[in-house]
Amino acid sequence: MLVLLYGYWRLTSIFLFWAAMLKATREWGNESNQGRAFGLLDGGRGLIAAIVASIAVLLLSQLIPTSLTQATLQQQTHAFKQVIYFYTSMTIISACLVWCSIPNVKAFKTKTVRLSIFNNLNIVKQHNVWLQATIVVSAYCGYKAIDYYSIYAVDILKLDPLDSASLISLSAYLRLIAAITAGYLADRFSASKVISISFRLMAISYLTLSLSSPLSLNSQIIYLTLDLTFITVFAVRAIYFALLEENKISRYQTGITIGLISVIGFTPDVFFAPIAGYLLDTYLGIIGYQYLFSLLLLCAFIGMITSLYLRSHIKKQSLKIPIMIEI
Repeated sequence: MLVLLYGYWRLTSIFLFWAAMLKATREWGNESNQGRAFGLLDGGRGLIAAIVASIAVLLLSQLIPTSLTQATLQQQTHAFKQVIYFYTSMTIISACLVWCSIPNVKAFKTKTVRLSIFNNLNIVKQHNVWLQATIVVSAYCGYKAIDYYSIYAVDILKLDPLDSASLISLSAYLRLIAAITAGYLADRFSASKVISISFRLMAISYLTLSLSSPLSLNSQIIYLTLDLTFITVFAVRAIYFALLEENKISRYQTGITIGLISVIGFTPDVFFAPIAGYLLDTYLGIIGYQYLFSLLLLCAFIGMITSLYLRSHIKKQSLKIPIMIEI
């Protein structure tokens, strides 16, 4: 039943929800506020997730009179059910807010667009789409690596688990600040420029971490470097879909473009954990983490080169005067 339930969640959250949510965000942001729209989306997601998770933990602690290990199975089951009801209520409230607050957008019903739908797969021929997908892959590797920061803090920085959890909890607040700031900067300058600068700072951070250890570098500098990776990863994640407008992707092709980019861009969900696990299991201690940060340095470097190339390509396209003829 759990397998079926998780499959159902995937269908409702990815198949039905993901591209539609990003398309609604693009429409809401209009041409001049794409960075702000996607920045608020990602920062808000992080903030609401942190708040809801905190409420759920508080609810769980209030419903279990003793510690979790000392509570009876019946007490644990009752408390867990209440948490599920809480998340169910939040989902229903979210659905009502979406229904009431997101305006309906008239579907494209012209003959031109209906004919173009059959040619939607031509989006795979667009050079910029593949460059954007590469940027997403590079940034998402950095995001997946955050899962290993708490282990790094305990194994290498010698923090106790509670202090390590506090370090990671800081990321929720940095995500809000970084995402919104990156969004405003993207509107002020351009998404491609902010992304390329973020990848450069990310590469410097990973280079520092790959060459250092608590014995060779002050722990406070290591903490600041880790915080910089938080900020840059969240900044790129917040605005990499704002590149859709900069890439001049047609509005009616937003959904299929996001789908294609997501299929490629989120492949680190498949390959990153096995590679990271192999490195940390094979090379024990600081060496394994240095190899992991070296891998992340390579990802950041690829993202930097790709974003710079994409930015150059967009500039060249903007110098041309296109003649739009729809068939």
